[in-house]
Amino acid sequence: SKGPDPDFVGRRVAVLDDEAPVRDVVANVLAEVGATVDRFTSSAEGCESIERAAAAGRPYDVVISDVRMPERNGYEVFRVTKQACPRTQVILIDDGSEPPTVSVVRALGDEGAVTALFVWCLAKVLGGKKPPEHLAHVEPVGVDEVEKR
Repeated sequence: SKGPDPDFVGRRVAVLDDEAPVRDVVANVLAEVGATVDRFTSSAEGCESIERAAAAGRPYDVVISDVRMPERNGYEVFRVTKQACPRTQVILIDDGSEPPTVSVVRALGDEGAVTALFVWCLAKVLGGKKPPEHLAHVEPVGVDEVEKR
């Protein structure tokens, strides 16, 4: 890691994933670049924290959630987040069936690809750096597409 990145320092991020290895990789990468990260194993607990933070006037800047979670799935997390604070950005991740994330990870085949993709997605939703060249063709799915699911 190159250390703190000014685009991430001070940003509040919630990471919701019931699988510890995924949750920890994402949270650790974000912490390394300077984000303040809260980790949640339970989507219900994560949703409660998202609502509490917004009600207290300290909403998360970004919520990252696994699509397939017990209790509440990622699409429900998306709806709860947007109802609590419409300006909070949401990134949904999936373990195998949602393009484009999976195709990029499969194509590049390593943790570095996952790291680069998450950092790029976050930079994009937080105001936009250009993606690394090997990810330039990837476009995150838009809000309208998520709301259809």
